[in-house]
Amino acid sequence: MLGWQIYIATKSPEELPAGPYQTDYLLASWTTGIEGIDWLTALVKDGKAIDPSNGGYPWQFAAKASVILPLIVNGPPKYAGKDVVGDDYYTPAGWIGEGRFNVELAAKCLPDDMLYIDAWDQS
Repeated sequence: MLGWQIYIATKSPEELPAGPYQTDYLLASWTTGIEGIDWLTALVKDGKAIDPSNGGYPWQFAAKASVILPLIVNGPPKYAGKDVVGDDYYTPAGWIGEGRFNVELAAKCLPDDMLYIDAWDQS
């Protein structure tokens, strides 16, 4: 596996027939390395997020805006990670690719609003 593509939306996947990455409800998105979703699994372990997909594909998470926004407002969460080397690719430890963050949409989020995160395996 190469890493993850992360999408964070203000509507649940069931409310988004086009998917969170193709709508006006996309709050943030970025590409990250293999361990770039450890922050999400840690939130689940700490009881601050849920994993309704049980590690499915995509791996889905949900948490309140008051939990997620402080972690992403200054960019994707940093992580140590490790180098990933393949036949025709290389990503350095802690790599985070291009992303986007919708400041206007974030400003409309109330602390108790649920945010929905999809993590797509980049293999």
